[in-house]
Amino acid sequence: MRFFNSVVFTMISGILGVVLIGSCSDKKAKSYDGQLQIWTEHVNNKVQPSTMPGTATEINLRALRSSVAAAQIILTAVDGNVRGVTVETSDLECTAGTIPAENIAVFRQDFIDFTGNTAEGGTRPAGTDGRIPDPLVPLINPYTGESLIASLEINQGENQPLWVDFAIPASGVSGNCSGEINIIEESGAETTVPVTLFVHDLELRNMGDIVTHFRLHLGPVIDYHAGIYDCNGNDCWLSWEPHAREVVRRYEELVHSHRIDGGQHMFYMADNGCSPVTDWEHYDNALTPYMDGTYFEDGVPSTRLDLPFSPGVDWGLEADCTPDEYIAVAASWSEHLKEKGWFNKAVAYCYDEPPDEALQQIADDADLLISADPDYFGRIMLTTAPDPENIEILGDSIGIFTVAPAWYDNWGNPDRTAFGRDEWTDLISGGTKLWFYESNAQEAPFVSFATNTLDGAESTMFFWGSFYEGATGFLYWSMTSWTENDPWGVNDEWNKTGDGVLIYPGHHNGLASPHGSPSDVELDGPIPSYRLKMIRQGLSDWSLFIQAEMLGLGSYVREQIYDAYRQLGGCTWTGCNPPLDEFFWATNPQVMDTIRENIITAIISGK
Repeated sequence: MRFFNSVVFTMISGILGVVLIGSCSDKKAKSYDGQLQIWTEHVNNKVQPSTMPGTATEINLRALRSSVAAAQIILTAVDGNVRGVTVETSDLECTAGTIPAENIAVFRQDFIDFTGNTAEGGTRPAGTDGRIPDPLVPLINPYTGESLIASLEINQGENQPLWVDFAIPASGVSGNCSGEINIIEESGAETTVPVTLFVHDLELRNMGDIVTHFRLHLGPVIDYHAGIYDCNGNDCWLSWEPHAREVVRRYEELVHSHRIDGGQHMFYMADNGCSPVTDWEHYDNALTPYMDGTYFEDGVPSTRLDLPFSPGVDWGLEADCTPDEYIAVAASWSEHLKEKGWFNKAVAYCYDEPPDEALQQIADDADLLISADPDYFGRIMLTTAPDPENIEILGDSIGIFTVAPAWYDNWGNPDRTAFGRDEWTDLISGGTKLWFYESNAQEAPFVSFATNTLDGAESTMFFWGSFYEGATGFLYWSMTSWTENDPWGVNDEWNKTGDGVLIYPGHHNGLASPHGSPSDVELDGPIPSYRLKMIRQGLSDWSLFIQAEMLGLGSYVREQIYDAYRQLGGCTWTGCNPPLDEFFWATNPQVMDTIRENIITAIISGK
C-alpha cells in the first residue's frame, strides 16, 4: 500500500482546525494496537519513513506579518500499527491580536519511491530507503471545508510527517504568540504539541519586487480535471465550461499564494496578424484583473506580462511578417501597454536555449523591436549565458540574460569563458538584467528543484544565491508537465527527478491519463509539493533581502548571507574557487534562521 500527500494553501475562513484521520482497509486484517511517538522537525530537513525520531517536541518559529511560517510534526508508530488520529489546532494568542485556528493549515506528507531510479537528483539523494516526501495532501478540503483525508494508516516503526503552515495576517498581530496542536489517537491518548511563534512588527513586502516566470501549463490541468482541452483560438480561453474555469483558477491562486507568477493569464493574446492590433477590448478585459490584482485573493498584481514576440524563432510574427510590419505591430503593442501602465511588466521570450548559429537572427529580430520602441531593450529575455564572443552579437539587443548556474562563471568548468561576478557587475551597471533558471542539464553539486534530495532547503538556497549575484528574476520551464504513466511518480522524463513538476494533479480519476492521483485524493484542484513550499520560503527571503537593501543595508545582507552561501555550486576541479575544502552553500537550519533574524533586526533598528 502506498501513501500520497498533497498541499493546497488556500485559507478558508470560519473552518475549525479539526481533521479526522482513520485507516484504509487492506485485503487481510491488520492489528492496530500501536501508539504514537510525536516529535517535531525543521522544514529544512525532510523526514523519510525510516528516519530515526528526533528529540524536539515543540514548535518554535519567528515570522513577519504577511508571511507564512512552517514546521513539521512527525507521527511515529511504535509497538504496532496505528490508525484513527485526530488533529486539533487552536488559536494563537499574541501579545497584540490573535492568529485564528483557520490560519493554520495541516497537510499529510506523502512519499515518492526512488528505489532503483538512476535519474539525476539533488545534493542529498535517498539512500537505502528510496522514499522521499514531496506531495502534501491537505487534511481539510480548502474549497469545501470538509475532511479530505478520511483515513490514514501508519505502519509500525515508520514515520508519517505532517506539514503545518501558519499564515500571519498583514496587520493586527505582533509579539509572542502561543497555542497548541493536539494529536489524539483512536484510543483516546492525547499529545499536545506546544506552539510558540514570535511575530515581528514588520510586514513582508509582496511578490512584486521579483519577476518570476514559472510556467503553469494549463492543458494538462484541464485534461485531468475536466477532460475538455480543445483550444484552437483565443476565444476558447474565455469559453471553458464553468467547472474547468474554476479548477484553473484554483491552480492560479495556489501558485500566486506561493509568490510565483505562472503566466497562465497570458493565453489571452491580442492577435491581428501582421497588422497592428486595433481592437484591444477582449485583451484588456481579460488582462485587467491580473494586472490590477483583483483576480487574486490577496489583491497583489501579477509580476509580468507576456508579449507576442519571440526573437529568433521561425514561426509566428517573426516568420510571417516583413520587417516593417513587425516594427509596426511592435509599436502598437508598446503604445497600448504604456497607455495601460503595463509595459514595465512586459517580457519578450526569445528562442529558448538557442544554438550559436541562431544568435544573429535573435539579435536582428530584437533590434526590430528596439527600433519600434527603445524601451523594448529591457524587456527582451534570452536563456543564454553571455560570454566574450556572444556579447558582441547580443549586447545591444538583449536586456535580460537568463542563466543556469552551471553556465555562470567557471564554476563547472575551469576553461569556461561565461561571464561571472566581475563581468556581471559591469553589465548590471549598464542596465542589463540577470535572471537565473533551474535547468535539467545541471546536476549536483549545483542547487536544483530535484525531488530526490533530503535537503529540504536546497531549492530555497537558489533564491539566496539569486539575490547575492544581483539577479532580478527567475525562470522555471513548467510546474505541471506530468508524466503520462504516473503524474505522482518520479517524473524523470528529462533525466532529473521531479523536473517540470512542482504541483500534482488532485483529481484521482486521471481523465487524460491511465493514472491520476491516488484513489484517496479526490481534491478537485492542485496538490502542491514540499519543494513548492520551500520555493515560497526562498522567494520570501529574497523579498526580505531586497527590503533591507532598499534601506541601504545591501552590503550587510551579503555579509550575512555569506555564512550560508558562497556560490550556486558546481566547482569540483582542483584549484577552483572556493577551494574544495570549503562549501558552496549550506542549509544548516540554525545558521539560516539566524541570518534571517539578523537582517530583520537590522531593518527594524535601522542599523
